[in-house]
Amino acid sequence: MKMKLWKKVLAAVTAGVLCLGSVGVSGVQNMLESVETVFTASAYVINSYDGTYGDLYYSVTDTDEVKISGCNETVESVEIPARIDGKRVTSIAKNAFYGCSDLTAITIPDSVTSFEGNAFSNLENLTAITIPDSVTSIGESAFSGCTSLTKIAIPNSVTDIGGFVFSNCTNLESITLSDHLTSVGGYTFSGCTSLSAITIPDSVTSIGQAAFSGCTSLTEITIPNSVTSMEEIIFSDCTNLADVTLSNSMTSIGEYTFSNCTSLAEITIPDSVTNIGRYAFKACTKLEKITMPNSLTSIDEYAFVDCAGLTEVVLPDGMTSVGTSAFLNCTGLKKITIPDSVTAIAGLAFENCTGLTAVTLPSGMTTIAHNTFENCTNLSEITIPDSVTSIENKAFYGTAWLAARQKENPLVIINHLLIDGSTCAGDVVIPEDVVTINIGAFNNCTALTSVVVPDSVTSIHGNAFYGCTNLTTIILPDSITNIGMLAFGDCTHLTKITIPNGMTSIDAMTFDNCVSLTEIIIPDSVTKIDYNVFKSCSDLTIYGYTGSYAETYAAEKEIPFVSLNSIVTTTTTDTTTETTTTAKQTTTEQTTTTTPEQTTTTAKQTETTVTKQTTATTTKQSTTTTAEQTTATTAKQTETTTAKQTTATTNQTTTSSAQTEPTALYGDLNLDGRVDITDAVLLNKACAGAVMLDDATKKNADCNGDSEVGSDDAVVLMQFLVHIVDKLPYQN
Repeated sequence: MKMKLWKKVLAAVTAGVLCLGSVGVSGVQNMLESVETVFTASAYVINSYDGTYGDLYYSVTDTDEVKISGCNETVESVEIPARIDGKRVTSIAKNAFYGCSDLTAITIPDSVTSFEGNAFSNLENLTAITIPDSVTSIGESAFSGCTSLTKIAIPNSVTDIGGFVFSNCTNLESITLSDHLTSVGGYTFSGCTSLSAITIPDSVTSIGQAAFSGCTSLTEITIPNSVTSMEEIIFSDCTNLADVTLSNSMTSIGEYTFSNCTSLAEITIPDSVTNIGRYAFKACTKLEKITMPNSLTSIDEYAFVDCAGLTEVVLPDGMTSVGTSAFLNCTGLKKITIPDSVTAIAGLAFENCTGLTAVTLPSGMTTIAHNTFENCTNLSEITIPDSVTSIENKAFYGTAWLAARQKENPLVIINHLLIDGSTCAGDVVIPEDVVTINIGAFNNCTALTSVVVPDSVTSIHGNAFYGCTNLTTIILPDSITNIGMLAFGDCTHLTKITIPNGMTSIDAMTFDNCVSLTEIIIPDSVTKIDYNVFKSCSDLTIYGYTGSYAETYAAEKEIPFVSLNSIVTTTTTDTTTETTTTAKQTTTEQTTTTTPEQTTTTAKQTETTVTKQTTATTTKQSTTTTAEQTTATTAKQTETTTAKQTTATTNQTTTSSAQTEPTALYGDLNLDGRVDITDAVLLNKACAGAVMLDDATKKNADCNGDSEVGSDDAVVLMQFLVHIVDKLPYQN
């Protein structure tokens, strides 16, 4: 049977086909859009049907039951019958009334048991609807966008509500839920901006993602103890929500659960909760008090970011970790108690907590992460336990505590870690008790001219002397086994340096933009030199040993190389003495060979008997200095021949096979096998033209996958680090 809705479709398609010859590609596109308009203007166009009943379209199911599948798009009110042609009407099909924008009232018989997805969605003029007790399930988005609907009751027969069921019903003020409902689906009431109150029945065990997000009129909510699972974003942007009671059966507070709940002033976390998720209370600007249970073991990144009203936090005993930026920008926070059970506080955890004045770190901590207390401008008292063996970059930058320590001594040393020397000037001798020079310790210390590093130091971290533009000399001991990335980057007046004998590799960009560097001595212990180590060092000469990796590297990079084995200097001294001791004349010829490690002497002595009682001794001494590590010594006398010393040292030659190009790890610019804030800093420098990237690094830097490196990649990398995007490369 030909139906009138298909006449509309056929007319549109026919008109388009007849015009193909004259309208071109754009005309075809417009024709297709007109067909799409016909399909979307009426709900029934995407469903087949078997007959009509007044303004309704229906189909007959395999069980000989009737499903309402569409209606006349101009109808204003509809009464659905319990039977059509003697068959029971049991369901409303997907999209059945979608687009019937003039519909204001619907009567549903008690024969209907289910509403499929989008059954009544976007009925903008529908003001009321009664759901019969026969209905057991309501499909996804069934009433979404019914902006004139003000109240609705879900009968106790309903056990399941799909996601988005009442989303964006902006005038929905009250709703009664079924006492047998077991779950509230994701986004069920999202955007119901007029909903001021709702009671969740004890039958509910789970609440889906963003179920009440954007309910800006909701002022209070009680989650029954039956609820064991709450997904993320549930109450996000409920800006008037002030009173919350949580279930004591839930184990975690999901990501963004209360983010931007700007009226929430106080909350008690139940004893069952072990984790507070990312951004859980983000920008709850009026939150002053939060009670945390002893069951809590971890607070994830950004959990309380921008909670400017928070004044005091007591972390419970048993808690083990605080995530990245967990309390970032909590400017009103004056006191925080951290138990000894906490072993890890991630980077930026308390950054910009300008009201914080004192903090005692737990005795079990070993690492203070980067930027942990950065710009806590009033933080003047910090107790650091002896257990701390690592303090990362800018952990205390901008604090009153650091300023006071710098005033006492420009070399700030904590637990044998030199964490800051940025206010030093002139010639600096680092004390003997220092073991590590921290990342960025002397960063941009432009008044620094020379540094002597003691042999207690074993590691110089990345960026340690970055931007020390007037540093001309630094003496490094052989105790150093590691020098980090960009350690001497932009030291534009550094002229020469000797790599310690304990080093086996030189990290990427270590001497980047050291434009005055002309000489570097590299020991044969070095078997790896990473990328861009000597970038912009155009006048550099490498001094090393024949057959070493340094020689191979110099040849590959076309850098002048001087072998230390071939440097020779000779001096000769003649001395004559006369004595009256014997009737023999002795002539001694002595040659001394000196190496950096050993001096040996070769002597050839001849005695001749003469008739005179005067002995004349003539000595001719030649000294040859060479960098060669192999020496040989012999001695010969006419009367007695004795091999006094023979020493042989075998030259050591290390070869390195050509490196293969690594597989791309997007975001890992420093090629250390991980992606972190250091990579973001490097990428920003590259975008600003401060550093140059080689091909391998460019591949990793392409964070948005467009085969180019630019500011868009820097933005994507930062989004990845703060978990706005979850993988790289990320294409928007």
